[in-house]
Amino acid sequence: GPPSDWEGIMELVHDGRFEDAIKELENGLKSFDGNPSRLKWEFHLAKTYYFMADYTHSWMIIVDSLKSPVSDDTYYHGLELLQIIISFLAFPLKTRSLIDAASYREMDTWITEVRNEMGSSEEAYAGVIERVVELTEPSPNAQPSKEMYLLGESHILPLCWKNVNVERQGYTLIPRLVMGLKAFYFKPGFSRREAVILRRHMAKIPEGASVIVVAGEIDCRPYTGILAAVEKGKYRDIHQGVATTAFNFVEGLAAWMDGSLGLTRPGKVIIHPVRPPTKRSSLQERDLIQELNVTIDKMVRDREVPGLRFLDLLPTLSKDGFLLEQFHSGDEVHLNSEYVPLLQDSIERTFRQ
Repeated sequence: GPPSDWEGIMELVHDGRFEDAIKELENGLKSFDGNPSRLKWEFHLAKTYYFMADYTHSWMIIVDSLKSPVSDDTYYHGLELLQIIISFLAFPLKTRSLIDAASYREMDTWITEVRNEMGSSEEAYAGVIERVVELTEPSPNAQPSKEMYLLGESHILPLCWKNVNVERQGYTLIPRLVMGLKAFYFKPGFSRREAVILRRHMAKIPEGASVIVVAGEIDCRPYTGILAAVEKGKYRDIHQGVATTAFNFVEGLAAWMDGSLGLTRPGKVIIHPVRPPTKRSSLQERDLIQELNVTIDKMVRDREVPGLRFLDLLPTLSKDGFLLEQFHSGDEVHLNSEYVPLLQDSIERTFRQ
């Protein structure tokens, strides 16, 4: 095998030191000369370029790696799943044909296999894409379309490449996906992998653009986010956890908009609320989601940052506090594209403010 320190490379990725990790991975690959185990290294090289939002380079590595099929190799399956994700984010018209290819008939099995054997959960996004892709391929728009950006975790997937009309202007929703993004990671100076990826995407969004930000649902899940932090003693109670998370989120967005982060500045930032709880959500989740949405909304209003708004969307998505069933994607976690007209109306109201 190659002379590189594998655990050290994974630590570089975890810390967001992607350029250093790529250098180590590329050096390691030079010593393989056709060894089948090189797929492990190619998978992580492609994925690290993906983390850097360099989709073209990642795509080229994947296509080259998949030229010689290895049907029972977990890393080969991981590369196929990653190809679906990158296709959907960068080359959406290719996605349907990739999913329909014979090798993807066992996609759900492969997602479980990759998660169990490689400890990697991001490939499950391919399953979400399979459920939403029919409704998210680019559609004709009668008006000339400008770009509006979607910055967030997996909840942006049902919205990718959809067209909305706001103030008589057509917009195409362009995805900027950050796997595993929490609202807490918007804290200026935070250095975890997802925060580094987040800032890379922020830096690539054009000056003056309109952005819909989607984060917060992962902060509300059991065993992670706010509840886990309370159990570890980082907060005295859930209320302090919610207040700290909301503060980091809003202050991070405000710093982006006023130029404090040293990145290109958006013109408008619209915060998408955490989607309403489903009937399968625990009582703690339900209370957390409601409290986090209310707290973020109040902080945005009190902060009065020009161009920063919280979407008034929740009343139209829920009944008796629960997500309406027609907006489920089928996994009890994500929305489907049926709510896009409601989103458009809410953005329209927000733009008028």
